[in-house]
Amino acid sequence: MQIKINYLKYINFIFLNLISALLIAQPINNKNNIDKIIVKINNEIILKSELEISEYQAKQSGYITDEDKCRVLESLMVNKMLLAQADNDSVVVEHQIINDQLDRRMQYFVMQFGSEERLVQAYGKSIKDLKEELKPQIKEQLIVQRMQEKIIENIKITPNEVRKFFNTIPRDSLPYFSTEVEVAQIIKFPEINKVQKEL
Repeated sequence: MQIKINYLKYINFIFLNLISALLIAQPINNKNNIDKIIVKINNEIILKSELEISEYQAKQSGYITDEDKCRVLESLMVNKMLLAQADNDSVVVEHQIINDQLDRRMQYFVMQFGSEERLVQAYGKSIKDLKEELKPQIKEQLIVQRMQEKIIENIKITPNEVRKFFNTIPRDSLPYFSTEVEVAQIIKFPEINKVQKEL
């Protein structure tokens, strides 16, 4: 399998930063703090409130265990590491792309609430203020996405290489997945016209 040296450097960078971030993370004991930095990766930080929001969003999609909570933090840390590396590699996203994505998100929210007035009423903020709050998050997501694309752009893996990799895994180490079947049925009741009613 041909993997570029750059890709291995990125993996090393991510691994070392993950270790250092875990060492820097401090327990949150002081109740007088409004917010607290729990992880710092280069110039990127993760706040306690950021983790709580991400955990809340994960709970909305279903019940999450303590292990899942660790995955939420891990996901945030990986994103911050990609942002830090993007900063080192001068990876940027054009303002027009950010604004286009921002407009799409706002249109989606307006559709969910039914109108701009309802959206403004629900959040107690103008559309302009909502966009300003949402813009850094969207910019961050787009930079992370572009950095991920940059990392894997030169990696070429053939189906045969994938097959060989999975064949090296011992059968007793493979996880068991029960069989799943999805069934769908389309039912359409015919409309009866006047002629048919008279018969």
